[in-house]
Amino acid sequence: MEMTDDAFTGSWRDLEELEKRVRSRLLAVLSISPKVKLLEPRSLERSLGKAKRVIDKRK
Repeated sequence: MEMTDDAFTGSWRDLEELEKRVRSRLLAVLSISPKVKLLEPRSLERSLGKAKRVIDKRK
């Protein structure tokens, strides 16, 4: 999960609590318990150009 600039308070405790809240909300809404990894702002690669369409050809 990419965080915003204002989410970095400098406290590990705050980051751990945020991670727990995100995991808990995903479990409540989607019924899955994923691993949550907090990343620095603007650290995820952005897609360039047009979105790619995926077609499921399974039978």
